Amino acid sequence: ACDGTVCGGYTLMQVQPLTGRTHQIRAHVAHLGFPIVRDSKYQDSKQKRSAARQSEGHWCSRLFLHSHQVSFEDMNSEEIGAIAPLSPELQAAVNALEPLEMP
Repeated sequence: ACDGTVCGGYTLMQVQPLTGRTHQIRAHVAHLGFPIVRDSKYQDSKQKRSAARQSEGHWCSRLFLHSHQVSFEDMNSEEIGAIAPLSPELQAAVNALEPLEMP
């Protein structure tokens, strides 16, 4: 299982959007060269053709984007929040990766 941040050429990232734009994370990380696993909308044509990207369906069953924590203030200015663990299919995808040996 992958217990580091870089595994098999993939990087596990924790990001926090600055706005409520739903595409913000997907678009920005793809532009930086780190498209989200199984995200065909924001991968460029070279990324889509890569063997690694084409094999993602074998070890990850869906778009690997997960909201671990969300919070907001209600109308009384009280903070409401929720935390969600990874879904079983995303945890299985993480478990399928092997840590990358760093020099």
